[in-house]
Amino acid sequence: MKKSKLFLVLGLTLVLSLVLAACGGGSDSKSGGGSKDSKQELNLMESALIPSADSTKADDAVGLNVINQTNEGIYALDKDGVAQPAGVTEKATVSDDKKVYTFKLRDDAKWSNGDPVTAKDYVYSWQRAVDPKTAATYSYLFDGLVQNATEIIKGEKKTF
Repeated sequence: MKKSKLFLVLGLTLVLSLVLAACGGGSDSKSGGGSKDSKQELNLMESALIPSADSTKADDAVGLNVINQTNEGIYALDKDGVAQPAGVTEKATVSDDKKVYTFKLRDDAKWSNGDPVTAKDYVYSWQRAVDPKTAATYSYLFDGLVQNATEIIKGEKKTF
């Protein structure tokens, strides 16, 4: 009886030692030690297939979640839910009549292929969002934000 308890304790000690040794981290880049040259990667799992990764056509939680995680807009919410500059260097300057907002894009803003992000890219995406041919679910959000957006969405005016 005494021998079996001793073997049990030794066996548990050996197993726990192996488990704890396997959990220990080193400082090399393969073990995630965070050296400057190590690749940083985050893998996320989604609950369903992504119906659309097109920011003007996505209208479901899955697609919008992925777009939010992979794209950067002019502003992003901080930990307190307050909008902070993201794709721009500072908050917009607003004209006295509150009709013109001027943004200064970050110099280091680049597309995944390395091309620089330009003001034309933002203009194109907003014009596409209100274009009736796109049939964007959330195009109404541009009403009052973009001049003639409502008329363009209804097809009463031509797109820009």
